[in-house]
Amino acid sequence: MVISKKSLIGIGIFLWCFFLSFLWITENKGETYTKKVAAIQFSSPSAIDKKNKDDAWLEAAINGSIVAGFVNQGGGNLASCQMPGFVVYDNENLYIGVRVYPSSMEKLTQKAYRDDDKNICRDDHIEIFTQPYLNSKTYYQFSVNSQNFKAIHYGEETPFFKTATYKGNNFWSAEILIPLSIIDITPNKGKVWGVNMAGAHTTSGFEWITWVKAHNFHNVEKFGQLILKE
Repeated sequence: MVISKKSLIGIGIFLWCFFLSFLWITENKGETYTKKVAAIQFSSPSAIDKKNKDDAWLEAAINGSIVAGFVNQGGGNLASCQMPGFVVYDNENLYIGVRVYPSSMEKLTQKAYRDDDKNICRDDHIEIFTQPYLNSKTYYQFSVNSQNFKAIHYGEETPFFKTATYKGNNFWSAEILIPLSIIDITPNKGKVWGVNMAGAHTTSGFEWITWVKAHNFHNVEKFGQLILKE
């Protein structure tokens, strides 16, 4: 069989493109991209009433203000327990509503029995990390377990944040209110700061879960971005 010069050129171009594609895939394997969530502004304060039934959470869902797609620590696998979060704000506060879907509601772990108990990190719990300024190392970590005991770690002492939790048939939920003043944020449209949502799931073996791909949840360089929009 005789292959024409034109065919040889075509084959050569195809092989070259394939080679370049292989190099691109090799060089970009494991590369991560900054996750982003845009929080909508809500005109009236959201009620912290446990059940994620406030209109603010519906508006967040409709407008895509959702933190979703959780992986295990290090990002090697999709987390066995997903916990979508809804984010809104007003002129004074940031509101985060989270629903956690464990494998068993009967096996939720509780080792903390008061606020500011270090054992919260060993419970089924949620953690919110906020970094007010992207180029700063300062960040705040807010935690709450399924029993509504809360704590602040690895940040300056924060005088106040409010939480409420609820247990349904196949999920537990939390609502978190963080005053913007205590994390040094002015609610200007387009404002961007670092954020991550993480936690632990214990009902089918202890598993750390996180929104951004990270081994160290306290590495601000791995944080995603929260953007304030109208």
